[in-house]
Amino acid sequence: MNQAVELPQRQRLCIGPDRVTLDAHQVVVDSPSPREGWEDRPFRKPRIHFRNQAWEIASVTPQPGLGKGGHRYTLRPWPEDRNDLPGAELAYDRETAHRCHDRWARAQRIERYRFFTWLTYPLVGFAWWGVKRRLRDAWDIDPLIATRVSVWAETGLFLQLMALMAINGFTNLFGGVLLPPLLILLFDLLGRGMQFYGDDPKPYGFLEWLLHIKM
Repeated sequence: MNQAVELPQRQRLCIGPDRVTLDAHQVVVDSPSPREGWEDRPFRKPRIHFRNQAWEIASVTPQPGLGKGGHRYTLRPWPEDRNDLPGAELAYDRETAHRCHDRWARAQRIERYRFFTWLTYPLVGFAWWGVKRRLRDAWDIDPLIATRVSVWAETGLFLQLMALMAINGFTNLFGGVLLPPLLILLFDLLGRGMQFYGDDPKPYGFLEWLLHIKM
């Protein structure tokens, strides 16, 4: 049974990045970012657990004055006579508020620099798995797509070197300088080429596959 907790006439406090005003009848949460799962809908409302009491979402209104993702959430005590089940059981405290805001801020940062991260895909694809994992976690760069793009780039570079080798056969402009990088690229393409068609969750970087050869 949801028993209302008697609160003072009015309290104002901070829950993580949120400014909260509460009394015995409602809780008003002014948040600089959207709260995950806090939706005002007619059925299967989420049940919010805050200060040993259950609350329902009465209204959600955008608040541009709080920032790009600012919202005001008005919560009221969960009705004892509600017939439908809650859509979700969500805790609200300082930790969850910080965690939710951090996820939203990260998503905004990634979206803001999305174009520039796309430009790095060919280089990221050559990086070894540890670097790719850190870039994935920080900037949402897909390691598998980056690896495929790097294989395309490596193939293009290999074909250009082949063309220069053909020219060198007639002119000897470059001597034997082109042969070592050509063989290294061919060697790496043979090792990483199959990953272009696969879905390995840990795609190799440049020559990284040599460490995983089973003798």
